[in-house]
Amino acid sequence: MMHKRAFTMMELIFVIVIMGVLAKFGVDIMQQIYNNFVYSQRTNVLQAQSEAAVNQIANRLQNRIKDSVIASTLNHGAYQPLGSNTAAGSTVLEWVGIDYDGWQSLPPLWSGTIDLTDSNGTNLKSPRTSSRSGFYNGGTAAVYFLGSNVDVLSGFGWQAAAFADQSHTMHPVNVGAGQLTPAVGSFSGRDVYEFYQLANSAFAVELNGRILTLYTDYQPWDGEIYTAGTASILMENVTTFTFTKVGDIIKLQVCIGDNDLTGEGEYSLCKERTVF
Repeated sequence: MMHKRAFTMMELIFVIVIMGVLAKFGVDIMQQIYNNFVYSQRTNVLQAQSEAAVNQIANRLQNRIKDSVIASTLNHGAYQPLGSNTAAGSTVLEWVGIDYDGWQSLPPLWSGTIDLTDSNGTNLKSPRTSSRSGFYNGGTAAVYFLGSNVDVLSGFGWQAAAFADQSHTMHPVNVGAGQLTPAVGSFSGRDVYEFYQLANSAFAVELNGRILTLYTDYQPWDGEIYTAGTASILMENVTTFTFTKVGDIIKLQVCIGDNDLTGEGEYSLCKERTVF
């Protein structure tokens, strides 16, 4: 006959001690595991958010007129050409974008080439260019001649005064079948070069408080500042948006913050991009 063996007093004490140790440290261990899981999850979210924001800006900047980029304060104040020593307080990045979608269409909606022999002050012959309609907000398109003289501050319309003639870096035009006609003034006596880029809109990225916003659909050569355009929020809880330029290279940094991540004050995670 088998007899059931009872726990001895020492065994019971040993079990009680082990349970006490687990009760004291097990909860701490589980809490640490949970905190690590939450930290990892939030870090991954912040990484994804900051990378998405900086990539959206960089992708649009790649199709910029390189000489057009400026930095400014809110509402297009204190604007200046973007350089390696951008003034403190500049929270807005602006540039004129090339109509890249129209250029990539099959066939392209604009050829990028002027036939100088058949052009005059009334119109510019642009073979294989299609008639265009539906520009952003009904605004005027403009062309930039490669090789032309550049005045960054006044030549692109950043002074918020509508162009009255063709004496600036950007040339407001109407795009027709195989030709460009001046929207203001005349090309007579103006420097016209063989290759051009077509622009429909300028672009701005603004950090206002902790909200990073992209503005499109505005034309500086029509006298508009970026707040007249269409606003799209890129990201919230942005702690830092910085931008500098060295030569033709622009360096961007976007940082996203989270107050609840560590419980010890705000934690920020940053992503950087270099745009050539």
